[in-house]
Amino acid sequence: MTFIAGSAFLSVSIALNAISLHATCTQVYVVVGLIICFALASIQTLDRVSYIGWVGLTSIVVAVLTLTISVGVEDRPAAAPQTGPWDKDLVLL
Repeated sequence: MTFIAGSAFLSVSIALNAISLHATCTQVYVVVGLIICFALASIQTLDRVSYIGWVGLTSIVVAVLTLTISVGVEDRPAAAPQTGPWDKDLVLL
């Protein structure tokens, strides 16, 4: 459970750093996320926790699909040559 909470806090921190111009806002939202996670983690019955697990699973799947689609439809990164053909060099294993 600690790894899941840690990855959630890291994701919140990265996302808020990307959309805000300073770190204070990010730290406040991470603390709010910590309080919410602590409140949800203190539920003692597994019956109620299973619904929270489904919400977490759905959000992870949506995040992975969003990243995959956004990388797939990206035309050309800023570091790539702006003229001539460019190959993405994607390799499926």
